[in-house]
Amino acid sequence: MDIGNQLPKKSSHLKTNRYGSTTDDDNDDIDPSPPQVGYQLSIVKCIIFVFLAALPLFTGLLMAYWWRARWVKLTCFRCPLNVASFVIVKDLDGKERVEMVRIVDANSRYIEHRCLRYIYDASEEAFTVLRGYDSGMTCEDMHSLAVGLSNSEHAVKLHTYGPNSIDVPVKPYYVLFVEEVLHPFYMFQLFSIALWMYEVYYYYAASIFVLSTISVIFSLVQTRKNMEQLRSIARHSSMVTVLREGLEIQNIPSDTLVPGDVLVIPCTGMAMPCDAALLTGTAVVNESSLTGESSPLTKTPLPHLNQNTQYQPARFKPHTLFGGTEVIQTRFYANSRVLAVVMTTAFATARGRMVRSIMYPKPLDLKFYADSIKFMCGLACVATIGFVYTCVLQAEAIGVWYSIVRGLDIVTTVVPPALPAALTVGTVYALQRLRK
Repeated sequence: MDIGNQLPKKSSHLKTNRYGSTTDDDNDDIDPSPPQVGYQLSIVKCIIFVFLAALPLFTGLLMAYWWRARWVKLTCFRCPLNVASFVIVKDLDGKERVEMVRIVDANSRYIEHRCLRYIYDASEEAFTVLRGYDSGMTCEDMHSLAVGLSNSEHAVKLHTYGPNSIDVPVKPYYVLFVEEVLHPFYMFQLFSIALWMYEVYYYYAASIFVLSTISVIFSLVQTRKNMEQLRSIARHSSMVTVLREGLEIQNIPSDTLVPGDVLVIPCTGMAMPCDAALLTGTAVVNESSLTGESSPLTKTPLPHLNQNTQYQPARFKPHTLFGGTEVIQTRFYANSRVLAVVMTTAFATARGRMVRSIMYPKPLDLKFYADSIKFMCGLACVATIGFVYTCVLQAEAIGVWYSIVRGLDIVTTVVPPALPAALTVGTVYALQRLRK
């Protein structure tokens, strides 16, 4: 099954981003085809990496965990994207992320990047975002979909687009614990505690260990709680009514909706599980969950315009029902139904974009953060000077080994190991105050 055939036509309202690829005017947070490089595992490189990573004290494995893109570059070789096993994707914020290629069949490959599906497009020779019907469709094209999909077409599209579910992953506690402990700050703390235990500073090492343990527990509980809250807000599932080939009406779970499905909206209203364009009838909608607007809005049918008029959700907001909003009631004429064609599902909807903005926030260029980095670099320079100075002066008097230990003791004094614990406790306390 070639899922590349399910892509809508390319839209003409795309603009070029700073990397030279195109983005949608309405979805600036989605890069249709970000810079990407394909890689395949190299057995020789993997064997060499295993020997090098174990020395000294498995610091190579830690480096690979902290910089996964570099780990891929060290253990793999570059290859065309159509045969790649891993893809390094460069986001709009400049960060490199490693994604695993998933193979459907001989002609279909895709990656999941930032909760969006990117399929391999042979004509572009790149993985491009799998679009719904919010791009590359005219208003007349939308009206032509009013008959609905057949069961076979629905099955193909469901296989292509996946379930209509905004499922925020909640990591188990042990995964959160490993991620927290393997942070460079906490690794420096563990090194400092081991050094102080060697120097018989038992009480001080124990106090730092207890403080760090408490801060890690606070951080784990708060992070897990935030994930669970976001998941409970984002998840929505209900039974909806759809049209099949213009005649048959079926009740299906909202998780199985796909772009092209035609919703039959009841007169009593419903919670919108997806983004849809209103084709017939009118609807009174409460969009406060997305926009904060307290007054309900009236949505009217999408007008019949000329063949060259592109449908854009931002331009045709009065005719668009967004996922996460509440349809209060509908009105129709004679015996006609209130129909809306599904445009986007899951994380590609307005609600999904909001959730993704929380999961992957844009980096903030704060002066405080930049100054903090400069301060830590300054402390590191002072610690390095103190370490070298101590080793050189005391090497002959107390021996090379003990001079190195004294130098490392200076490093742990200049760069306070309790700093991450103090920052964690302060952050948790600040969040509790803000919640009140």
